Amino acid sequence: MRTIIAPLLATFIFLAFAGALPAQIKGTSMGGITTVVSDGAFDAARNPALLVTQKSPHSFGAYAKYRPYFYSDFSLGENTQSIERSDPETLTFGAITAYSYSSGSTIMGFAIGEAGGDLYNASKVEQKIFTPSGELRSTEDEVELNPSLVFSLAFPVGDSSSIGFQVGTAYNIKTTDTVEKFFFNGPPITHTQTLTKEKSATAISVGAGFGYLFSTPDSQAGILIRTGNAELYYETMDLTFEDLDDTISGMGQAGLLKYSKSVTSKKRMRYSDPASIAVGGYKRFTPLFACAFESVYTLENAYPSKALDDQESTSDTDIVEIQLKKTYTKMQSKIDVKGGVELNVMQQLAFTLGVGYSTSEMSSRTGSENSNSSRSQSKVDILYATFGAHYALDEKTCLTMTVFYADVEGSFRVQENNFSLDVKAPTRFIDTGLGVTSKF
Repeated sequence: MRTIIAPLLATFIFLAFAGALPAQIKGTSMGGITTVVSDGAFDAARNPALLVTQKSPHSFGAYAKYRPYFYSDFSLGENTQSIERSDPETLTFGAITAYSYSSGSTIMGFAIGEAGGDLYNASKVEQKIFTPSGELRSTEDEVELNPSLVFSLAFPVGDSSSIGFQVGTAYNIKTTDTVEKFFFNGPPITHTQTLTKEKSATAISVGAGFGYLFSTPDSQAGILIRTGNAELYYETMDLTFEDLDDTISGMGQAGLLKYSKSVTSKKRMRYSDPASIAVGGYKRFTPLFACAFESVYTLENAYPSKALDDQESTSDTDIVEIQLKKTYTKMQSKIDVKGGVELNVMQQLAFTLGVGYSTSEMSSRTGSENSNSSRSQSKVDILYATFGAHYALDEKTCLTMTVFYADVEGSFRVQENNFSLDVKAPTRFIDTGLGVTSKF
């Protein structure tokens, strides 16, 4: 038995140290760690100080993901209405491309695509609300696009330390098409109202980050400080309203009210994404096994904003107006934790596993000139797991397959006048991805 184990162990040790391989997408698949464990050129959008670990003049990476599984439930607490909500139909995918160049003393990198969110997301939900006066049927189609660009510079500041700076900008556009039909209870009159809304929300944001890395041959410690994002935003809403009264057959009378409106808001600024600091560490215990841990502290953030919304006129119940609603939002400070392990089966093949937990609380107050204010509170707990399989085609190119699973527990409470609504919306989804990293 010993004669078999000894050659296998010697072969394993040889493979584990048989040459430098390209950086692989390991940090992302070890619980979403950003401060340590280089992902190659993708470090431009993570901790820019990690770019200093690049040994070749050029590094390139491309990654794409798709969401094959999505489940969301919808349950109500105490309320005065009955609501039926269909399972949402969703389509989600993402992609990012990165490149970095090393001149020896300075490393420059950039990443284009998604950074912190889905690049493309589309959903459709149908809903029925039953009230004492009638039935409301609504269909909502939403499409959101989030491309971003991050540019980074990194410098070594000693034999074991490096620093990096990054500047990022993101463009977000969300279009929401809603059709609401309200059927009033009869007889003798069948009364139907149809409200069609097309809303487009556009935002351009910018933020910066500073990263630090201390590394030894078998360990790393990193810090990433991000300023949060300042955002320029505006909205457009097109509204069409129809009110139809049909009398009982034979009376020969009918009434129709129809009109359309369109409003574009002014461009405004807000600081909607809070600053954060992340601290992480990485340790290789053996050629086979390594682990990493990271904690992220996000500061409390409160900001005002204005949004277009439809509102029934106070002077005429048959008129729907477009109003500018003011919202004051407060996000509580929070601490997220994440970590993972790395298993190097052989030089060409490695596996990564990770977990993470995040919890957040938010409250808001909303009101307009012609309506009473409303209040809402929400809490979201996210528990997720990651998996990565990494295979090196040669010393320059590596393929990575990733799987991301998330279990989201969301609870929401809305209060307006004498009406309150409690909602619980647990959600589960799986993302699968495929990436490639290369050096040349």
